[in-house]
Amino acid sequence: MKEYTDRRCSAQQPKIQVGTFVRIRKPGITKKGHSKFTQPFKVVAQKGSATYLLSDGKIWNAVHLAPAASCVTISDAASVAEDSFMPLEALQTPQMQVSPSCSLRPHRVRRAPVWSKDYVT
Repeated sequence: MKEYTDRRCSAQQPKIQVGTFVRIRKPGITKKGHSKFTQPFKVVAQKGSATYLLSDGKIWNAVHLAPAASCVTISDAASVAEDSFMPLEALQTPQMQVSPSCSLRPHRVRRAPVWSKDYVT
């Protein structure tokens, strides 16, 4: 019955590999301004067809996991606060390195308004 249901529902195997970083989706509704995901954890081992052991010592089903950004690597995930709001410069400590080729967010170009060109002070 499982094989029949998987074929009918187009079930797919998760594409999470051992050694990659994933984030856990927080259950329920999160507060405004807070992240829906935890800090990145490293996948240590695959326990079942869709269950994984993470570096925090807990086993999670792939439904609750989301891949973390490929440009962020964390050597000590416990040192970064879960919902901390700090500028990117403050987070770039020896625990967290961001590769220079990967931009986390786009930045817009800021210019003075055109109407202020003829303003005399």
